[in-house]
Amino acid sequence: MIDVRGDEASSPVTPLGDDRYLATLLEEFPEVVLVLSAVGEVRWANRRAEELFGVSLADAAGASVLDFVHPDDLELVGRSFESIQRKEVGHPIEVRVRVQREWRLIELIGRPVAMVEEGTILFALRDLTERRRFEVAHNDVARFRALVHNVDAIIVSASREGIVQSVSGSLTRHLGHDPEELEGVSLGVIVADEDRALFDDAVVRAAASPDRTPVIRSLRLVDRTHAVAGTYEFSLVNMGDDPVVEGLVITAHDVSSRVAAERRLHDTLEDLHVALSLLHATLESTADGLIVVDRERRVVSHNQTFLTMWRLAPSLLAGPYVELFAAVVEQVADADAFRRRAEELYAHPSLESDDLVDLRDGRTLRRLSRPQRVDDEIVGRVWSFSDVTAQKRAEEELIHLAFHDPLTGLVNRALLRDRLDEALARSERSSREVALLYLDVDDFKSVNDALGHGAGDALLRAVADGLTRCVRRSDSAARLGGDEFAVLVEDVVDRAEVEALAERIRATLAEPVVVGERLLDMTVSIGLAFANYRRTSDQVLHDADLAMYEAKSHGKNRYEVSGSAHGNGPLGGGDRS
Repeated sequence: MIDVRGDEASSPVTPLGDDRYLATLLEEFPEVVLVLSAVGEVRWANRRAEELFGVSLADAAGASVLDFVHPDDLELVGRSFESIQRKEVGHPIEVRVRVQREWRLIELIGRPVAMVEEGTILFALRDLTERRRFEVAHNDVARFRALVHNVDAIIVSASREGIVQSVSGSLTRHLGHDPEELEGVSLGVIVADEDRALFDDAVVRAAASPDRTPVIRSLRLVDRTHAVAGTYEFSLVNMGDDPVVEGLVITAHDVSSRVAAERRLHDTLEDLHVALSLLHATLESTADGLIVVDRERRVVSHNQTFLTMWRLAPSLLAGPYVELFAAVVEQVADADAFRRRAEELYAHPSLESDDLVDLRDGRTLRRLSRPQRVDDEIVGRVWSFSDVTAQKRAEEELIHLAFHDPLTGLVNRALLRDRLDEALARSERSSREVALLYLDVDDFKSVNDALGHGAGDALLRAVADGLTRCVRRSDSAARLGGDEFAVLVEDVVDRAEVEALAERIRATLAEPVVVGERLLDMTVSIGLAFANYRRTSDQVLHDADLAMYEAKSHGKNRYEVSGSAHGNGPLGGGDRS
C-alpha cells in the first residue's frame, strides 16, 4: 500500500521539506486520484476518492474498480488498462461509473508508474455529470452533441480522401492559415512531415469505417510559416451516408499543453519520491489554475497556472487577500455575482461549488471550489479554475455551421424544415396559415458557365442580401442548396400581403447586380404555398416547389400560387408576364 498522508508511522520514508503539507494537498485535491494495479485493484486513493465512492481506503484496498464500471463500458476500460502500459500517458476517456447507487459520467486519464510496482497505474478522475446536465439544461441544441463527438476548436468538412471542403475560422486563430487556401487540397498539408503518414492512415481508416466510429490521432501541425505550432488531437468520422456532409467530419483541438505536461510528469516521476511525484504531477502538470486559502483568507499555496490564467503579479499573493481578490474581481464580467458567490462559500465552509465565470476579455473559466480538511476539520478552501473558452466557442461555431449555409449565412434546409414543422404545429392553436415561398434563380447555370463559379457565388450572395432586405425579422430566409432559396412566413392574416411580399422580392431581385466589373441582370421564379397544421413540411415544400416550376413554365421572372390558376409577373397580375 502507498501512504502519502504524512503519517510518520506508516510513511515508507521521512518527509522532505514540506512533503507532509504537499501530501495533505493531494488528499484535499478537488479531483479523484487513484493508484491501481495492472488488473484494476486499488493500491491507494486520496480522500476525494473515498468521499466520492463512499468507501474507505482500508475497505477498498485490493478491490477491483471494474466492479464500479458500467457493463457497457467494461470493454473500453479493459482495453485502456492493456494499452496504457505501452504509453507514457494514456488518452482521457469518459465512462459511466457507479457512485453510491447512481451512475455518474467520469473522465479519467492515467499513466504507468512502474517505480511503485510493476504494472501500477496512476489515474486522475473528474466527475463530468453536473457539467453535462448544465449544458443540456441551458442549451436547447445540446441534443445534437452526439452528432459532433470529440469536437474541439478546429472543424473541417472533407472528402473521403481528406480533401478539404470547408474549415472553420478557428484554424486561422490557431495556425494563421487562410481557410480558403486549404479548400480543395489535402488537410495533410498542415500536418508536420513526420506525422503525415499517420494522418494518411487515419483518413484511410475513417473512410473505410461503415459505422461512424471515430479514428483518433495525435498529430503535430504547422503554422503559416511551416513551423511546428503544437500537437493536436484529431477525430475523423465518416459521414459519407449523410446527404449534407457526404464525406469526413474532422475535428481537432490543441493538446500541446497536455503533451508538455505529460512529459514533465514523466521527468518528475523519474527523479522524485513516489509521494512527492504524485503530488507535483497532479498540481503542477494540470492545466487548471489552483489556489488554497486558509480560514483567515491567507493564500497558503497556488500553482503557476493560476497566476497565468488570471494574469496576476506574483507579489499579490504575498500581500493582503483583499488586494488579490480585488484584482481577480475586476476581470469578471459580473463582478457582483462573483463576489456574492465567493462570500457565500466563505460564510459556509462546508459548501462545494462548480460553476462558470465569464471574464471581460471574452474568456470563460470553470470555477471549482471545495473545503480543505485535515482530520475532518475544515482548515481552508481549495479553488480550481480551468479555461473552457475554446470549448464554448467551438460548440457555438459548430452549431452555426450545422444550421446555416456557409456561403450566404442564411439558415439551411435542415433548420428551415424544423422551423416549418414548428410553425405548422402552432397554426393549429392560432388558426392562422403558414406561407412558404420557394425561389429559383432563372438561368443561373449560364452565369456559372460564362463567368465561372466565383461570379455564381457572388450572385447567390446578392440573392441572400436581397431576401434579407425584403423579409421581416420574424420571417425565415433560407438557402436550400444550389440556386434554390425559400422564405417562411408565419401567422398569415391576409394572403394578399404574402403575395405582395412575393412581388416585392421578385422586383428587388430583378434589379441589376454588380459582379466584379460586370453588371448582371438577374430574375427569379417563385412558388408560393399556403398551409396549416393539416399539412406536413414535406408536403408544403413540395407544393411550393411545384408552384415555382409552374412560374418557370409561364415565362420565369414571376410567382405562382400553389393550387391557383393565376400568377404575377413583372407587369403586375394575372398572366401578363
